[in-house]
Amino acid sequence: DSRLEFFPDEMFEKARLTGDLENLTLLACDKLSNYLNKLEPFIEEGLFFKLQSDTTRHTIKKVINKLQGTNLVLEITQRIPRSAFWRNFANELNFKLAMENFGEGNSNMVELIKMKPHFIKISQQIVRDVHKDEIKALMVEQMVKMAIKTGMKTIAEGIRTLEEKEKLIELGVGYGQGTYFSSAMLIDHANYEIWERGF
Repeated sequence: DSRLEFFPDEMFEKARLTGDLENLTLLACDKLSNYLNKLEPFIEEGLFFKLQSDTTRHTIKKVINKLQGTNLVLEITQRIPRSAFWRNFANELNFKLAMENFGEGNSNMVELIKMKPHFIKISQQIVRDVHKDEIKALMVEQMVKMAIKTGMKTIAEGIRTLEEKEKLIELGVGYGQGTYFSSAMLIDHANYEIWERGF
């Protein structure tokens, strides 16, 4: 069965509560490193690895060492706002950044200015029914314009329908993810043939 019993965000939140955040982060990193050869054709833009914003410097360095040479992009979940820390650390250790859930919570405009990520991941709350909502469409259009002028790339999160995908392409969003393409699954069960054919 390829379905997930728990989604990653739930698992990491449970690990934080039990004091196992570092152990789970490094376990996920080890699991990913076992699949680098299979993933290589698909990570031209970068190998994305999600980290909680309060991950320690010690753990981050371990992740970078384990995944070195992979064009690593650390995708930051802004549980607490630490954008300036991540920008300085990225400059120091030479890795790329992605801001997750942009447009909600601590992933806001002020934090974007501080972090200056390479990738902006537009929140699924904005992506949802973007083809039906003029305000959402205008927001995405302005995000894309800002990204182009600042050299950032845009990724739409949580795409569920063909209509959403087509509208986001029309608005200039460069990349997308969501159940329209695939449901969340264990990496062991990933269908690489579908990835090769593309969407």
